[in-house]
Amino acid sequence: MTATQPPAVTYVKGAYGDDEHPGLGNQSSPTAEDFSVQTINDIMKSAYWNDTAIIITYDESGGYWDHVAPPQIQPGPDGLHGAGPRIPTIVISPYSKRNYVGHEQYDTTSILKFIEWNWGVDALNSRDANANNLLDLLDFDHPNFTPYIYPLQSIRSNALGTAASVQFNNAPLAQTIGGEYAYYDSSKDIMIPISDIARGLNADVAYDASTMTVTLAYGGHQASLKLNSDQAAADGTAVTLEKPTSISKTSHGYISLQAVHHLPGLSVDKTADGIPVIQTK
Repeated sequence: MTATQPPAVTYVKGAYGDDEHPGLGNQSSPTAEDFSVQTINDIMKSAYWNDTAIIITYDESGGYWDHVAPPQIQPGPDGLHGAGPRIPTIVISPYSKRNYVGHEQYDTTSILKFIEWNWGVDALNSRDANANNLLDLLDFDHPNFTPYIYPLQSIRSNALGTAASVQFNNAPLAQTIGGEYAYYDSSKDIMIPISDIARGLNADVAYDASTMTVTLAYGGHQASLKLNSDQAAADGTAVTLEKPTSISKTSHGYISLQAVHHLPGLSVDKTADGIPVIQTK
């Protein structure tokens, strides 16, 4: 992603051992999933992220285990048949709709239909000409360019202090600020970037410079955090945090792990290994 400019359209397929194929050796192991995560991380860290849509799909289905039968489709004038059992598809992009599951009927030629629409080229045959475009999954008017980086290895270096491991539900807390992570401050308290929590919640974020207040809106909740202060509001109710929020040298806000439970809809627990876990209720 850094040496040369990638083509406008790129297909990435993991090699044997990295393709998540079910039931064959190590292909569906966590290392195969890590290949996908690392590829996405590299794209999000690159200069191309703001103009990218990543479409992840598979060539294996639930087959007999899928309770929804595929629709019966008559062969088209090109003699092409379809459709088979359902397969999962994920669209990752600054323009993806948040917290959204599409209910249009798509197939793999819907990806081709989107490519043809975006670059203004003709359909290859009746199959892609009649496919539903993926546009229902995208919102070009409200992009969110903040990356969502999942660390695959333990983070050791951090300019702000000793790096701390924190989970969000059942996954590592995603990173949104280059070079900044959750860390232990001089009091051995874990401080967490507010933007990392906001990204995990898919929250709308607003900042009032006059009052130095960050407001997160998510899932019918609202939390307002005054920076460099222990004053906050949870769903309109004033609360006093156990420790004041802080601002890094790069002007990013941090909240103490001790105070996260004040954010409505969140609780804090630990894994069996003692790693803090921020959980949505």
